[in-house]
Amino acid sequence: MDNETATALTDVILSFGTIALGLTVGPRKFKHLWMAFFIMLSIAALLGAIYHGTVQFHTPSFWILVSISSVTSAFLLLAACISVTKPNLPWLNIFWPVLGFIGILIGGLVAPLPFIYISIVSGFCLITAALTLTKAPASKARSWIYTGMAVTIFGLVIREVTNFDGLLSRNALFHLIQLAGNFLFWKGARKT
Repeated sequence: MDNETATALTDVILSFGTIALGLTVGPRKFKHLWMAFFIMLSIAALLGAIYHGTVQFHTPSFWILVSISSVTSAFLLLAACISVTKPNLPWLNIFWPVLGFIGILIGGLVAPLPFIYISIVSGFCLITAALTLTKAPASKARSWIYTGMAVTIFGLVIREVTNFDGLLSRNALFHLIQLAGNFLFWKGARKT
């Protein structure tokens, strides 16, 4: 199996796994924020599968869609974490459309650059969300989300520093690690 096929296959697995998590967050106060994050991340993975799996969509213009959806999902995670931090301040919900829009803009700007820039922006959102969560009242949720962040950052590092081929290509490996991180985010979201 070549790198592109393995990447497309694991993108599909990541997409379907992530959408399943997003649709089963359950009746939580911030359900819409977590669902927006999981759905956008699922869209990014599905677009990634199309990009890597088909020749006609393996173009720089289609990659812009992958980049935008990927970066937007990181900003939506940040928005969810901001709202979880101060659950008694409903006006904080304004952050999710604002940060979603910022994610769209930045995703479009970094799309023509090497993937490391998408990783840096996503890592920035994760670190900012981690710093924000230090004030969150739900310590069980915080622990799960922190663990999900650590797994995700580990996956980003693995993706950038390895050069495996075949079924365990660096992208395929990242997608499987990211799915594990998404499960941990889901566990945290269910505790909010």
